[in-house]
Amino acid sequence: MTDAYRQARTRNRCNGEGYEFVALIALRVGEERLGLLQFNDRRKGQFSPENILVWERLADYLAVALSKAQADESLQTAHENLQLQSEELQTQSEEIQAQNEELRAQSNELHKAYRILQESEERFRTMANTIPQLAWIAYPDGYICWYNERWYILYRYSPEHMEGGG
Repeated sequence: MTDAYRQARTRNRCNGEGYEFVALIALRVGEERLGLLQFNDRRKGQFSPENILVWERLADYLAVALSKAQADESLQTAHENLQLQSEELQTQSEEIQAQNEELRAQSNELHKAYRILQESEERFRTMANTIPQLAWIAYPDGYICWYNERWYILYRYSPEHMEGGG
C-alpha cells in the first residue's frame, strides 16, 4: 500500500464508523519510531490546532518515557546477564583454586617422595661403596650399568673403562 492509499483508507474507515475527527500522532525519539497515538471523536470541532500541539508535546514526553523504560529494561537484562557471568566466573575461579590446592598437595607429596628416594639412594650407595665385596648392577641383557667403588680400587680402572663390562 502507498502512504496516500493507507491514509485515505484509514480516514474513510474512521469516517464510515461515524468519527468526525481522527488524529494520528507519532511517538518518536530522534529518528526512532516507538508507536502511534490515535485520537477519534464523533463530535465536530473537538480538537483545535492548539490542542493537537499539546497532544504532540505530550506524545514527545511519552516517547521519551517509553524510550527510557526500554533502555532501563535493556540495562536490567544486561545487568542480570553480567551477574550470571560473574557468578559462573566465581564458580570457575573456586574450582580452579581447589584444583590448584590439590596440585600443590600432590607436588608436595612428589617432592617428599623424591627426597625420600634420594636419601634412600644415598644410603644404598654409602652401604654398597663401604662393603669389602665387589658389587654391581646389570640389566637383563647383561649390560653392567653400575659398579661399587671397590671395583675401581681393586682393579684400578676408570669408570669409563669399566662401562658395559669393561
